Amino acid sequence: MADSSLTYFTCTLGQAAATKNLASSNAKTITDFLDSQAQLYPKLPAVAFPAPVPSEGKWSSEVFSFVDLCKGSKTVAEELSPYINPANIGKPSCVALLCSSSIDLLFTWLALMRIGTAVLLIAPQCQPAAIASLCKSCDASILFHDTSHNNLASTAASLPDTPFTAQLLPWKSVEKDITNIIRANKESNPDFVPQYKPSENDTAYIHHSSGTSTGIPKPIPQSHRAAFGVLPRLDGQKSATFTTTPLYHGGIADCFRAWTSNALIWLFPGETLPITPKNIILSLSAASRAETEASTPPVKYFSSVPYVLQTLAEEPAGMALLQNMELVGVGGAALSPSIGDHLVSQGVNLVSRFGSAECGFLLSSHRDYAVDTDWQFLRLPSECLNLRFEKMGEENGGLRELVVTKGWPHMAKTNRSDGSYATGDVFEPHPHITNAWRYHNRSDSQITLLTGKKFDPAPFEDAICSGSSLIRDVVIFGNERQYPGALVFLCGNKEEEAWNIVSRHNYEVEIHSRIDRNMVAWITADELKPEKSSKGTVLRGRTEEMFAAYIESLYNGASASPLASNIPDNEVHSMTASIVHEVIGFKMKDDEDFFQHGVDSIKATQIRSKLQIKLSIGTALPWNVVYDCGNIQELSQYLVKARNNPTEVVKPGSEIREMQDLVERFSRFDSPPAKKIEQNAVPETSIAVLTGATGGLGAHILDILLHNPVFSQIICLVRAKDEQEATLKVSANLQARKLSLPAPSRLKCVPVVLGRADLGLSAEVLELIRREAGCFVHAAWAVNFSLPVHAFIPSHISGLHNLLSLTISCTHPATFTYCSSTASVLRSPSTSPITESLSRSPSDADTLGYSRSKWVAEHICASASRIPAMRGRVNIVRVGQLTGDTRHGIWNMSEAWPLLLSSVGALGCLPRLEQMLDWLPLDVAAGAVVDIALRGGERDENEDGGCGVWHVVNATPQRNWGDLLTWLTRARDEEFEAVEPRIWLRRLEGLEGHPAKKLAWLWEQAYGGPEEKGGRGKTEVVFSVDRTREVSKAFREFDGVDEGLVGKIWGWIEGEMESSTS
Repeated sequence: MADSSLTYFTCTLGQAAATKNLASSNAKTITDFLDSQAQLYPKLPAVAFPAPVPSEGKWSSEVFSFVDLCKGSKTVAEELSPYINPANIGKPSCVALLCSSSIDLLFTWLALMRIGTAVLLIAPQCQPAAIASLCKSCDASILFHDTSHNNLASTAASLPDTPFTAQLLPWKSVEKDITNIIRANKESNPDFVPQYKPSENDTAYIHHSSGTSTGIPKPIPQSHRAAFGVLPRLDGQKSATFTTTPLYHGGIADCFRAWTSNALIWLFPGETLPITPKNIILSLSAASRAETEASTPPVKYFSSVPYVLQTLAEEPAGMALLQNMELVGVGGAALSPSIGDHLVSQGVNLVSRFGSAECGFLLSSHRDYAVDTDWQFLRLPSECLNLRFEKMGEENGGLRELVVTKGWPHMAKTNRSDGSYATGDVFEPHPHITNAWRYHNRSDSQITLLTGKKFDPAPFEDAICSGSSLIRDVVIFGNERQYPGALVFLCGNKEEEAWNIVSRHNYEVEIHSRIDRNMVAWITADELKPEKSSKGTVLRGRTEEMFAAYIESLYNGASASPLASNIPDNEVHSMTASIVHEVIGFKMKDDEDFFQHGVDSIKATQIRSKLQIKLSIGTALPWNVVYDCGNIQELSQYLVKARNNPTEVVKPGSEIREMQDLVERFSRFDSPPAKKIEQNAVPETSIAVLTGATGGLGAHILDILLHNPVFSQIICLVRAKDEQEATLKVSANLQARKLSLPAPSRLKCVPVVLGRADLGLSAEVLELIRREAGCFVHAAWAVNFSLPVHAFIPSHISGLHNLLSLTISCTHPATFTYCSSTASVLRSPSTSPITESLSRSPSDADTLGYSRSKWVAEHICASASRIPAMRGRVNIVRVGQLTGDTRHGIWNMSEAWPLLLSSVGALGCLPRLEQMLDWLPLDVAAGAVVDIALRGGERDENEDGGCGVWHVVNATPQRNWGDLLTWLTRARDEEFEAVEPRIWLRRLEGLEGHPAKKLAWLWEQAYGGPEEKGGRGKTEVVFSVDRTREVSKAFREFDGVDEGLVGKIWGWIEGEMESSTS
């Protein structure tokens, strides 16, 4: 891959060395590096934390510049210095730090290194014995800790033979906020003298392993040079990273990777909140707000472990978040191929990053994402000469072990006489791509959970087997899973006695490697045995394949108790409380928060698994159900709903209240210019501004505007990287729809970032629009029925607010026309027909996030129309179901109806539906939108403050679905069946590789219900169109869908299907 493709997010140490521009060129220690950054780039943002503000219902943020890191670490160093043993002055020493991933941890760590001591970073998941062992092995004299880990630290320090003391961070003892200490105007001592001045090869900080089954983690020291000196200096100022990895794990490496390239990194606020999709989305919303309010760079890179990606992929809003990222990095454990493939198929630029504590960042799957979907295959760049893949023997086929040879930029240890390091990581080559390798397994027996936790099961297995003659063999599994399980091979049927042995040894190992009783498969048949080598060692891969059915049944909850379904609803609460108590080891009150009481992701998944089995719920519980509910009371209430109405249950929280909050939040506008020129019509020579020109409706609106002489130029705001790409996108869309291309002087396409206050437009373009624009038409909105309403905030809802603000700031009183949807009022209980007026209740919108976002948008428009200068100049156009244009029948093959119709060739049938053809051609709808936007005469000043509402919908359809099937029979060369919708759905389920299958869930909701529902789908709703008929000639002249239009549409669909398979 060419150097031009290098990013700080994907640049390996080998590639960094090849750049010849390393961070160690002007600094040798971490403190020197940060001081240098503070001098060279004092105001550049370096690190940020989202900050929940529950009372306000939204999150703020804390952003620290490089000079903040420098001054803040000096201030905190002065606070901590009195606690460091003066006997250590002038020589290397070590102190330990036990702290949540937080601002406290960040500045304490930096301050301790500034003092000159190495810092042992202890993960809060460690048990007291493990903490004591680590402190002793690193010769740490003091264990600093935060308030939430008081008991853990004091317990560890009170164990026998522990030569260290536990010390609460000094500002915590007086309940001072470290942020206030850092931001205080007080100048830190410029002459602060460290106790020891380390060299680049001295230890800066110490991570540790997860601990094998013995429960004793091993320290992994990192030198100053290894931490930052081998990293490249690239230009990262415009691309921020968001990481969910805690600082005490890989978060520190993420920080240095960003800082050496002058990039901002956002760290998840792990001190007070669990890592859930909801909290990640709120964190990114805070980052987006900081981008607008504090001009921080946008978050383009997202870094996490597989477990986090899996939970995000299950949430529509989480998937949207990932799709909006330039790169999504995963590491720490192997991501399930099915999840990774799903992410890539949905347009996520997924990159796998592979490294080790011993040798740093080794390989990544960075590639040309537009054409290369092999996200699992790590690429070995030609310039990385110190990495090789060694054959492991004939019996292993094409498998190779990765070996790091002498000369690699960072090698904390070697394990061969020639100075190389055999990683123990086994890979398989890509069948076609040279130097592309997919991770296979470890050459040893190490298990890596989806959470990134690792452990060696062999000592645990040996301990269990040696504990009783009842147990023949034990094989622990769990790779790429949330938690481990075990195959226990018994001599006889004495499960209870055998479980007592497993349970006893459970308390001798780390929490993440413990085996829950519901995750044990008891195998009693003598003929069933694990696969073993000639030396008698268990062949794990083959054994797991042989017993795959047992393993899957455990993870799927198939071993549920036969009594489970008999638990009455009124006992679900007590059973839930009992399970929580069993997992966490103490009783919680019903309203106490799980996360705040030590329920980490491992315990949360164990609680979920037990509940899934005990309750025998008909559908899989969400992975984050424990955190989403938050406490025993909410969780038990959710479970009762889930077991009684599994298809209708919703998560706690109300989107209705969120809709109202969003309207209030985005309805604040600055006052218009004082010298706005008052006139009722658009100027004789003015500019029209259009969004959505790359869509179907937008293309036809653009075509009509281009042929209207009242506009000297049309400016299209397009999501693109530059003007060239924007122009290409719009031109390609016009050509695809057989619409004429305009003269270059008539059309100007510019890239836009709707979520930014300035829309990402240059000062020149903004000034041109403010000076000459007379008409805005906003037709850009994601038609995605899977997203919740809050997923529309970053680009769409905030983008609408920003466009309205621009309209208000124009010199001439410009009009603003927003293309909404009839879905915004589809559930209106008012008398039929639904009137062309503003809805009064958020419940008028249907339950889809898309529909609710449109309701929110309409009310933001109404708020803008109440500004005196905008009265009568804001139009809301509710657009109904569109179809192919009247000239060519060109539609959009990603929409539901064309996909449904296209399935006839593969299935030989179409569903028999009972509904009218209430479709409106794209060009007719576009004509109506333009007529409304440019209408003359007296402006509409109704009770909604001058905001006009219009319905562009086929309100009185004369033809039905049966007519369409008849016309289609005549248009096609082959006959087809008309079948009941449920029969069509069943056939569709068995259809592989057809694009229609991706919307099967939508049709299942509409037509897959009870027998009496049949193909009626939704209840027919009638919309009033009197006001639209009055102003639009194009709308008045449309006679409805007929055979000629359907013939054109079918001809287009056939052409699209042929081109997709050729």
